[in-house]
Amino acid sequence: MLITTILTFLFLLVQSPTKLSFEVASLKRSALGGPLCNFLTHPGGRIAAVGCTLQKLIVDAYGVDDFQVQGGPAWVRVERFNLTAIPPTDSAASKSNPQDPKTRPPEDELEMIKTLLAEQFRLKVHEEIKDGPVIELVRGNKPLALVGTADPDRRPLVTFGTTGKPEHPYFMQGYNASMQVFADRIAGFLGQRVVDRTGLTGSYDFKMEYADSLDDVRGPAMSTAIQELGLRLRSGRGPTRYIVIDQVVPLGK
Repeated sequence: MLITTILTFLFLLVQSPTKLSFEVASLKRSALGGPLCNFLTHPGGRIAAVGCTLQKLIVDAYGVDDFQVQGGPAWVRVERFNLTAIPPTDSAASKSNPQDPKTRPPEDELEMIKTLLAEQFRLKVHEEIKDGPVIELVRGNKPLALVGTADPDRRPLVTFGTTGKPEHPYFMQGYNASMQVFADRIAGFLGQRVVDRTGLTGSYDFKMEYADSLDDVRGPAMSTAIQELGLRLRSGRGPTRYIVIDQVVPLGK
């Protein structure tokens, strides 16, 4: 009896945790020249991603930026795919009802995406935390040009686009955004982790216009536009999380 109990205990120890999977999923190559990645989450947990590279799907599943995904062949960042998927009816994701389709999927659904990528691409990754240079977002010398959000129920968002102005061709606009949300958006442009050190705890609406993320003869750089908000960027050091691709094969192989 004692031996049986011990064997049962050892069996439970070595069992792998159950991986979460979609009830129904379709992953296909996207047509060349099709739309760029658009990842949407719908009521009931249905997700629809159109024109997304595998790297972008990894970025969404693991909650990182492009520069935090390392390794893998070039096609990971070039070839695009369409994904539609529905979670099981007994999952927490199936109860979700996002008011904004750009809302990040629930945590259990992110795990389902990881499982799908592992099955379809035989994807294996590991995480690394590396200490190194980071950029810090801090208070500047100018008065704050941030206003308290007009809509505290809106999904926190920092969007960007073009203005049509030669001297300020780009803009970045925040809605109900914390300073860390702003820092995360900046990081995607600068290719480096940006850490909020402003000490500001509220959510804000704001807009800035600039010529480029780096110095540009056409007009102010992003860093200069940030100073007009009453903030500034400075160099620092800190940990950055990376997702490292150990193994991946093309879809269908």
